[in-house]
Amino acid sequence: MEWQGGFIINMNVETRNFGLIEIKKEQIIHFPEGLPGFNSEKRYVLLPLRDSEFLVMQSIDKKELAFMIVPSPVVTNNYEFEIDNNIEKTLGVKSRKELAIFNIVNTSEMTVNLKAPVIINNSLNTGIQVILEEEKYPLKHKIAVKDSENEKVMG
Repeated sequence: MEWQGGFIINMNVETRNFGLIEIKKEQIIHFPEGLPGFNSEKRYVLLPLRDSEFLVMQSIDKKELAFMIVPSPVVTNNYEFEIDNNIEKTLGVKSRKELAIFNIVNTSEMTVNLKAPVIINNSLNTGIQVILEEEKYPLKHKIAVKDSENEKVMG
């Protein structure tokens, strides 16, 4: 850990996929409620995968807890849902432009979970995973890579 003026500015994190890495304190995303099934794990960092739109959402405190995620616009163009006032309050939202929406990837099946998006407030580095009421969004949506002309399904 690196200290400055009594505050931690850098810290080492043991990761599942990348070994020991150094991150800045500002990179930590706090999930006040944890994630469904992982309520006690509240601190994560997003780690980009080289030459890819995919990221790894790595727990800061539990090396073996990491999720592959992808920004929602990469996998679907028509992904809209209401974000209620409680979620906005949890995330400290002042403007919807602060929000980034991600979906967790099931790498063994090459699907994404559209039913439970991860919403991150980029301004405050707070996040939440919500379970949508909308029936139109499946737990397993085949990943398609979009290019300018066509969509190709991976997997």
